Amino acid sequence: MKKLFTILTFCIFISIQSFAQEVINSYANQTGTWSNYTNSWIWNQSKYVKINFLIQNNVIIASDDAQSTYTTLRISYEDESSVCWDAIDEQGRSCTVILSLNRENKCLMIMYSNLCFRYYY
Repeated sequence: MKKLFTILTFCIFISIQSFAQEVINSYANQTGTWSNYTNSWIWNQSKYVKINFLIQNNVIIASDDAQSTYTTLRISYEDESSVCWDAIDEQGRSCTVILSLNRENKCLMIMYSNLCFRYYY
């Protein structure tokens, strides 16, 4: 009986570890459009939102109306303040996901070629 309990406990532990996840709770967002004239993003005014992002393995799921899903493919850049992934969204479009780790300005960005969504958390 002790062996069975030990094996069961070990199996539960492994199951929990294999489904490790993190939740990011955003409180505001901004939408940006790319300007070819200035070669920079033009950002709209930030607005209050309550969108949660569930990060599980290489998938990010947003709690927005569209249930947006981003599948990360590989890390394209990483330093002490941010991580960038090449990704695809739920519609198969290529995008870049950037997770800023800066304490003063934490944000998750979903960047397409001419449109960017920035979520502050």
